[in-house]
Amino acid sequence: MSKYVSIIPKMTSNSGNGFTISTTSMNTYPFYAVDRSMSTYFRSAINPSLPEYFTIIFPKIYKLKRYSLSIGSNAYDNMATWDLEGNINGTWKVLHSGSHSQVNETLTYDIEEAKVSGIRIKCKTRFGTNSWGITELTVYELVYEDQYLIQTPTCINSLKESTLLFLENDNEVTFVNYGIPNNNEVNFHEQLSKKIYITETFTSLGTGKVFKQKIDTNKTPIEKIIIL
Repeated sequence: MSKYVSIIPKMTSNSGNGFTISTTSMNTYPFYAVDRSMSTYFRSAINPSLPEYFTIIFPKIYKLKRYSLSIGSNAYDNMATWDLEGNINGTWKVLHSGSHSQVNETLTYDIEEAKVSGIRIKCKTRFGTNSWGITELTVYELVYEDQYLIQTPTCINSLKESTLLFLENDNEVTFVNYGIPNNNEVNFHEQLSKKIYITETFTSLGTGKVFKQKIDTNKTPIEKIIIL
């Protein structure tokens, strides 16, 4: 089992719990964007010179998987286009590019998992000529609950609804798909209704085949191409 967990706690200042917030310019407090309130918002200086950044440095590395952005609650926090960037090994890299209409909305995006020590929103364009900002920003990591398997001298097993599962190995995929939640107790005296043997099969794609996939380079910049 897995669940999304918010990385940044509720902030009441621009630093706390090891998190540090900074902005290129400001008209209201930057921490208003992560104070868990929809009635406050971070707002940049009036007539800023774009692009500008809203940056949060983390106390440790997190596995970023999702983010949500509330914008457009008023004329002063209305971004039109932006990039979400992550600090990976000391280098800022674009993780996602977004845009929205001139409306009040909360947008949520699932992105490719990245190990980051900080994130920043790069405001590229805005509506109007006043300022830009963020009502609320939440970033998430995908956390897997502790799970376990049962190992005997001859096999690896799991249990699911009175069914005994026989597994080929104890790799990460097996734990994720068939692991027993750590808070579940196993009754070894329970009568099992059936057995299921789980096997893993792989299909060779062969060589000399061409696979085509269109890529929007505006949203996913190509930094390197490897030909095998």
